[in-house]
Amino acid sequence: MKILLYKDKSIIFKSPSEIKYKNIFQSKIYEFFYEKLPNQGDYKIYFDTDKISNKELGIDLISEFKKSDEGNKISKFSGGKGLSNEDLNRYRNQQIIREYLFNYFPEFVGVFQNNITFQKNCIENAKILLGISEIDINNFMDFKAYTNELYKRTWNRTLNESEKNSGVSTVGEISEKLVEGAFSGLIDNINFFNSKGNDAVKSYGDFVLMCLPNNLWLSVKSGYSRERLLASGFSNDILGVGFFEDFEEFTSESKNRNLKKVGFLAIYCPDIPVSRDQIEKETNTYDLIKDHFKMQNKEMPKNINGKDFIRKLSSIKDDLGLLLKEKDIKKRTTIGF
Repeated sequence: MKILLYKDKSIIFKSPSEIKYKNIFQSKIYEFFYEKLPNQGDYKIYFDTDKISNKELGIDLISEFKKSDEGNKISKFSGGKGLSNEDLNRYRNQQIIREYLFNYFPEFVGVFQNNITFQKNCIENAKILLGISEIDINNFMDFKAYTNELYKRTWNRTLNESEKNSGVSTVGEISEKLVEGAFSGLIDNINFFNSKGNDAVKSYGDFVLMCLPNNLWLSVKSGYSRERLLASGFSNDILGVGFFEDFEEFTSESKNRNLKKVGFLAIYCPDIPVSRDQIEKETNTYDLIKDHFKMQNKEMPKNINGKDFIRKLSSIKDDLGLLLKEKDIKKRTTIGF
């Protein structure tokens, strides 16, 4: 067993003798990378997939794979159309490492760089490093902060187009998974409901909280809202929630007016980087909106109750918590929200 420290948490890498492998090839690469880790130390980058592709670490993964018990599955590692020979070689090595190491041993994800990681790999790695078993309203922002940190240290070079596209897709899928997990944990089917599976009300929103004078709906979107938020409004009390990427979607006076007109009480925008561009520039959608109104010498928009219309995504936990704290639905109201 080897133990690396992430902040004050011990990240355990099991000894090869403790692992039940799927096949002989998996055991070979696990043992290879395990042996190259220090017995103790910080949880940081130890392997560069580019150097593995160039055979600088003493292993030719593609050759080892082809002659292994899994070699007849080489056709499953397709794709990479249009890549140069160098990039295609990197791509194949990334696929093998992801398939036989990351998918089964997510503790390894954060010690590799220059390797595409999928949503599942990032989330499972985050669970280990944060010591969290499930995503919920209390920790989904912590998950996002860590996956951003993981992204920043994953690459030390310019990405090719294939890697850029995969990165954009992964960041979006992570955001969608986190928002979904955040609200799923609140569902008790007494106070808080999921509209999924109920076609009669699904168009109103994704979740609903029992309140007076109107129930409070939540319309959850991923990267871009465009006109999809407006489509959710039916003059009910409703919240727009998501890891929105484009701050300019919420700086238009007319659009914000339209959102309020169809019933939106608040739009929760991420106060943490959500896109690849934001991660690299260390900015976020909420601050960009705030900066825009400040530069225009205008106040941030208010809702019909005179409260903030644009809010930090991190504050939704406390805002919903205040409503859910009132157990008597007859006294739980959106007036003043």
